Amino acid sequence: MTKEEFYELFEQICGIKGDDNLNFVEEDNFNSVACISMMSELESRGAALDIMDIMECGTLIDFYNLVKAEIDE
Repeated sequence: MTKEEFYELFEQICGIKGDDNLNFVEEDNFNSVACISMMSELESRGAALDIMDIMECGTLIDFYNLVKAEIDE
């Protein structure tokens, strides 16, 4: 999954424009439903993520790097 594909997926699910420095955890649209939806979609693509790992990401690029590491394993 490319960064562009990830950001596009994030925008589709959360309604938030992807940006490397976006602190997505503080966004109102990134609620529990959006988080679970992202986790489900990413799991179907090979990235089994823990919600705590996601919430500890500082920025959207950190979230992408977490996903990329899982998919590349």
